[in-house]
Amino acid sequence: MFRGLPIILRANEVNAVIVGGGKVALRKAQSLLECGAKVRVICKEPCDGIKQLALDGRIELIEDEYRREHIEGANVVFSCTNDTSINRRVAEDARSLRMLVNVADDINLCTFIMPAILRRGLITISVDTSGASPALAAILRDKIASDITEEYEALAQMLLDMRDELKTAISEPQRRTEALREAIQRGILQLLTDGDMDAAAKLLHQVINDFAQR
Repeated sequence: MFRGLPIILRANEVNAVIVGGGKVALRKAQSLLECGAKVRVICKEPCDGIKQLALDGRIELIEDEYRREHIEGANVVFSCTNDTSINRRVAEDARSLRMLVNVADDINLCTFIMPAILRRGLITISVDTSGASPALAAILRDKIASDITEEYEALAQMLLDMRDELKTAISEPQRRTEALREAIQRGILQLLTDGDMDAAAKLLHQVINDFAQR
């Protein structure tokens, strides 16, 4: 079984290489670009979508057979070819260079796997089944999505804007969590749903002050 350690990488420091140029490689490239990662694609015959990304200057495209030197300088590698021998070689090269590597449809060659991801503004939720079933992970993500509505996005932005104030007033992380729970219990999400940002901010300030004085 694949035992995973969930982490969030700072995407603008990710130098990713994708070996392969089909639809799977295209989806990986688009997902990485959404986050702000740098992307290089190695493929002899790239699909039209990959070509367009290169023409737009969004990725570096090397139209060539894979060689070890193509992944030098990367810190994350994806192999998305339909040739198992190439996928294995990419995985071995990446491991020897101490790079994270993901091989499509072969969990045994991976040092990491991609979860099903839900994004709501500043909120990122990932769901994984330890590689047992990406389809189930996607179903669970979609189930969660129905509960994470727009007011949570607004709350996350408000908490970011008030982050310094919150940390100064309430130094203990556990008590900050308790304060947020109280704000939710006192109706901050409903205020955000109603679009009353001023009232929501006032309520959050009040809860912070209450906890600071306890």
